[in-house]
Amino acid sequence: MVSEPTVLIVGAGGSIPYGFPSGPELVQEITTACIEPRRPNPLAESLLKIGCEDVLMYEFARQLMASRRYSVDAFLEKNSRFMEIGKLSIAGALLPLEKAPGFVENDWYRFLCDRLIRNIDAGKTERLTVATYNYDRSLDFYLYDAFKHSFNLNDEEMPGFLSNLEIIHLHGSLGPCSWLEISKGVPRSNGQLGHPQFVRAIRGIKIIHEQADDGEEYGRLRRVVGTAKRLVCLGFGYHPTNVKRLLHGGWLSHHHSVLGSALGLSIPERNDVEHMFDRRISLTNEDCYRMLKNQVGIIS
Repeated sequence: MVSEPTVLIVGAGGSIPYGFPSGPELVQEITTACIEPRRPNPLAESLLKIGCEDVLMYEFARQLMASRRYSVDAFLEKNSRFMEIGKLSIAGALLPLEKAPGFVENDWYRFLCDRLIRNIDAGKTERLTVATYNYDRSLDFYLYDAFKHSFNLNDEEMPGFLSNLEIIHLHGSLGPCSWLEISKGVPRSNGQLGHPQFVRAIRGIKIIHEQADDGEEYGRLRRVVGTAKRLVCLGFGYHPTNVKRLLHGGWLSHHHSVLGSALGLSIPERNDVEHMFDRRISLTNEDCYRMLKNQVGIIS
């Protein structure tokens, strides 16, 4: 689907244009909902409905708020006693947002999809892998729907058609999600939460410290990267643990071309990122859409 094997590394910034919260925004939403769980709030109502205790919700929210961490994941790393309620809260906040987006300004999903379709029409069929740190499956659903309707395919034809496109959820996802599973009707939540959705989500979500450096998802990524020519980081926060795992095994060799978005990073933070990548990454101060648009060679 591209001119040469390419891997896109997608962080939280990749989902923000589609209505998903940043790490700090998710912390705010969860603490607001759980600190007074009996006050009307969709998230709190969903958690109470599946049997979460309001006392536990309050204590979790109080501790999370007092920790001043930038993300729920970072808090849970050192507060494992709140792991279940933490994952349930993440699921309850994100699942209702998994809906087909309407008009989105700077829609990089649409731009990516359009370029991939052009490449297919031109006979370019090299492999594209997207490795995402996001739990949401918005990109998976988006590409599936777009290709299905662009090429007038049915669900049975889709897994074979998308055989050169792979999405790896490095920290798990809100539920099963592969082309085969989507073709069998893996549901979006669309705001209608029930116990089955929560069960699938908490089984799928993996907090950073629950993932091993040589875990299955990272193993899949390294096998792909080993034959890739380009590595592109979109909306990636460059958490040291995540970068360390990306570089585990020394696969960042001299022949890789690495490009990364650095929107919002200070000069010292950019220097830190360059140091982590052994100065083999080129950083650009652009969002995901402008980065793909201005660096069109990534996917052409």
